Amino acid sequence: MPVLSVSYESGQPELSRQQVALVLPAARDAIRTDCTQARSGRCSLVTHLLPQLDYVSQGAWRAESNAMESLAVRYGPGDHFLYRFSLRLADGWDLRPPASGAPRPVDIVWQFKRFDGPPDMFVAVKAGALVLRIGASTQLTLLPAPLPAGRWIDLAFDVRWATDARGEVGVSAQVQGQAARGLRHAGPNLRNAKPQAGYLKWGLYLPDAQPGFVPRTVWHDAIEVYRLDRN
Repeated sequence: MPVLSVSYESGQPELSRQQVALVLPAARDAIRTDCTQARSGRCSLVTHLLPQLDYVSQGAWRAESNAMESLAVRYGPGDHFLYRFSLRLADGWDLRPPASGAPRPVDIVWQFKRFDGPPDMFVAVKAGALVLRIGASTQLTLLPAPLPAGRWIDLAFDVRWATDARGEVGVSAQVQGQAARGLRHAGPNLRNAKPQAGYLKWGLYLPDAQPGFVPRTVWHDAIEVYRLDRN
């Protein structure tokens, strides 16, 4: 049984019973539910950012949900979890590869976040591809560019959390209707050994975005977390 199974069938984006909270900018429409699009059931979560100052929170364009208060999904060294979720990028998302030598923003859509610093890992759209960043520098391409706007992407992460060589990440990434792509990475995936210091966030976070960026909209659905054996 999952220790967390997030359902938006109630039509509410903040789910106190499931210990899912919102971190919103001033624009209240940055996070809402959509009962016309879903990966499972009837409703999903929509996160939306426009290049306007009322979509800025804590100095960056961001709008996110989190399971910070759910003790069942906090993680630390020795923990072994399976994370599953689906996401969908809106038509019109800027998926162009960068011009030669030009940096592009990293649009973060899922974070394995720490209470005391940067995320241990995050999933992001970068240069038209879907990537997983582990720690400060390791990056895996989950799905190559160009990503399919308007289609659901199903993701599963089998993670053994560790600060040393015992760390493991197994990933399955699948565009709806296509074959799954599998990847594995071995090595450290925690920034430090503090217990129960990691939690989950999903939505949109664009730390490098500049005024005038193309509006971003992403759907999340079918979020499940399973606690497996300990190392």
